[in-house]
Amino acid sequence: MGFCLGDVVDGHSDQTKVTTNSRRPDLPRATAEAEGVTLSAWLTEAAADRLRLKALRELVADWEAEHGEITDRELEADADADVAEAGRRARERWREPRVAA
Repeated sequence: MGFCLGDVVDGHSDQTKVTTNSRRPDLPRATAEAEGVTLSAWLTEAAADRLRLKALRELVADWEAEHGEITDRELEADADADVAEAGRRARERWREPRVAA
């Protein structure tokens, strides 16, 4: 199944044909429709997400090259800190006075 993905720049459309070999070729279109966007917009955002992830991987690799590999212990400590912070925020929300509607 093929899709056309395009951007309009200065009134000109740059289209790229995308062919999928998925067992569920309808899934991208159905997902886009469920999110209220066009297939083109959904695919464009998916591509942008991939590029952001690539840039993040490169950033981490550069940081590790300079400072050393991030250890599992460091990752676990950071995750524990995130969980603790989320718990603190949740407790604060429950303590806030409720305003009747």
